Amino acid sequence: MDSTLEAYIEDKRIFSSNRNWLHPIFDLEQLLEAMEYDRSTIEVYDRVVGRAAAFLFVNLGVKHVYADMLSKPGMDALESFGLPFDYNELVDRIECRTEEMLLDITDLKSGIATLREHVTESGSRPA
Repeated sequence: MDSTLEAYIEDKRIFSSNRNWLHPIFDLEQLLEAMEYDRSTIEVYDRVVGRAAAFLFVNLGVKHVYADMLSKPGMDALESFGLPFDYNELVDRIECRTEEMLLDITDLKSGIATLREHVTESGSRPA
């Protein structure tokens, strides 16, 4: 995979991005809001999945997450919300402020609200 994030329905790629941080997931969210895809059939392939990405993927309602690198807090979130996943490498943590921000948050709505607030405050527009 050359992209940082790809999304598929069956074998058809519906989305690809080379952006960094959480931006590709926000971009995918905008695509899904504009298109009428059945989110429960979408499989995503991401290079790095931490706790923030896990919360966002759960919120999107995708079918399965494949990660090149998955953090233990990200794995805990995926498991607790029941989102199936696979990974190539499991790491203790990723060096990202959003990973730390969500460590003690277990409620999906609270986690998503915290992420959106951080994006707004940091001036990092999702799109």
